[in-house]
Amino acid sequence: MIMMSRIYFKLKDLDILSKSSINQTLNRLSKTYKIFKNNKWMLSISTKKNLAFLNELNIPIA
Repeated sequence: MIMMSRIYFKLKDLDILSKSSINQTLNRLSKTYKIFKNNKWMLSISTKKNLAFLNELNIPIA
């Protein structure tokens, strides 16, 4: 519950909740990871919309 409230307030500060719900945001983030392809690391994101959403969050994917 504490972690969910922290996530909620972080998303509220970034004004993400006006565009998508917490469940939608967590669903997008759960499908985001890095893959090793052609001897370099790449994000698993394939659409420009998801890339823009990730940049809006301003959270680096390690």
